[in-house]
Amino acid sequence: EAAKNWDKFYTRNQSKFFKDRHYLMEVFPELAVKEGDPSSLEPFVLLEVGCGVGNAVLPLLQQNSRLIVWGFDLSSVAINLMMMDSRFIEASKLGRARAAVWDITARPCPLMKVGSPEANGALLLFCLSAVSPQKMKVAAKHVIGTLKPGACLLFRDYGRFDEAQMKLGTSTGKRLSDNFYVKQDGTRCYYFAIDDIRNLFGDELEELELEYIRRVYQNRG
Repeated sequence: EAAKNWDKFYTRNQSKFFKDRHYLMEVFPELAVKEGDPSSLEPFVLLEVGCGVGNAVLPLLQQNSRLIVWGFDLSSVAINLMMMDSRFIEASKLGRARAAVWDITARPCPLMKVGSPEANGALLLFCLSAVSPQKMKVAAKHVIGTLKPGACLLFRDYGRFDEAQMKLGTSTGKRLSDNFYVKQDGTRCYYFAIDDIRNLFGDELEELELEYIRRVYQNRG
């Protein structure tokens, strides 16, 4: 039911639910153009898994002219919405944007040959948490299979004991298994510990940086 629930989510919310991620160049400097660096003139294939309607990759297309982006999502509604965006249309005419529906728990990347990785980098932002824990290892393997030697996986997702997890934990019938919950709209969410990520990716990838992002909220009123 996962694909159906995400299709319903994007049918209901269209492109209005998530804001564009304009901060990615600062958070992940690997995506920025380095002035004077000869490699900055070479194409950089960036793949995003769980791209939704393109809130990450579409702004990046405008910020970095050397980027070629491939967007993938489980929801066909989300992919169609992204492909109708004028930024995607213009970039696709120049060969800088491609998109497809992809269930990362079921098969390798549909836009590249198995065993022939093409991505210089991959974004995995708030995506893997929607996958059932027993399928995460296969999903991680399929994402890793897209990366060329020396490529970076840029990962961000929900951390263990996030405020949202605490709220879900007090709701009747929301807990599916340890740290894995179903939301009101039928979509699901897992909350990761650092060791969860190491167990999923540590055998295949070199760890460059892996830590929690912590924020403190205070009601000054």
